[in-house]
Amino acid sequence: MPRPLRLDGRPAEMYALYLTGVSVRGVARAFGVSPNVPWAMFVRRGWPLRPRKRLPGLWYNGRRYAPGKDGYYFTSSAPHTALHRDVWGAAHGSIPSGCQVHHKNGNPADCRLQNLALVANCAEHRWLHRGSDCVRQPPGGENLVIECACGCGRKFYQYDRWRRPRLFLHGHNRRGA
Repeated sequence: MPRPLRLDGRPAEMYALYLTGVSVRGVARAFGVSPNVPWAMFVRRGWPLRPRKRLPGLWYNGRRYAPGKDGYYFTSSAPHTALHRDVWGAAHGSIPSGCQVHHKNGNPADCRLQNLALVANCAEHRWLHRGSDCVRQPPGGENLVIECACGCGRKFYQYDRWRRPRLFLHGHNRRGA
């Protein structure tokens, strides 16, 4: 027989938030704790939990694909392959070595052919997933020669070897220097 609900203190606040429809992970985020903390509190107290929502498995070309924790679909039997790579391969042939298949809309569960694009390498794929505030040099982008912003007239490459943008030569951005 489950214990009676004891609604007091922080666990009760967490459970009240959970009952409003927020996930266990959302409750953990709201209280600044690991996701296993509210889950363990609820289980230990015998409070009922909602069943986990799982994405359904898919069948493609006679093989079953199950969703992983990251949203990508993989076969559960050997050889383990990703659905988006198999969809691209069935339409365009084998994927060249070093190339990656990119989801245009960013949703790994959307494996429609019109949502997939082949990118040349890992650097290009990272560039597609960069944040909107990224100022680094794009892969294969031109590295122009620019003048120092301090007004000294010296010239240098716009990006350093780590593809970070530069405005000044080393030591030239200090006032009075």
